[in-house]
Amino acid sequence: MPMYFEKQGFIYILTNWTGSVLYIGVTSDLKGRIFQHKNKVVDGFAKKYNLDRLVYFEVFDSIEQAIFREKQLKGGSRARKLSLINERNPSWSDLYSHTHCDTDLQIETTKIFSPSLKTFGTTPAPVPLRELTAPYMGMGEIKWERN
Repeated sequence: MPMYFEKQGFIYILTNWTGSVLYIGVTSDLKGRIFQHKNKVVDGFAKKYNLDRLVYFEVFDSIEQAIFREKQLKGGSRARKLSLINERNPSWSDLYSHTHCDTDLQIETTKIFSPSLKTFGTTPAPVPLRELTAPYMGMGEIKWERN
């Protein structure tokens, strides 16, 4: 019997260079989607307000879990969104900055338990690329690894 693998899901928060506007999105391909935002490939809110800095993201085992979380965050207050970013990325570093020219990078993940969703999700494993690390929004750091 063939094995069925669900698509991994991501929620992310983008901002502009001043940090004055926030955008929450969901995708099954974080690297590709942020590349699209940075290169203004798709018309919409993010392009209109020049939102191209990835300041927060969460990883889930399925796109359905990510969509559920996206709705939670979009329904929450701006103060709560700022709190999430400030708790886990106090410098508001662009988490995509080390990868924008690399098209063959992937995120390695490890399982964590999400009390708010009462389910297991994933978080990037704490291993650096090229001796550089970027802070992850949850636990540890991002591992950007070449295939």
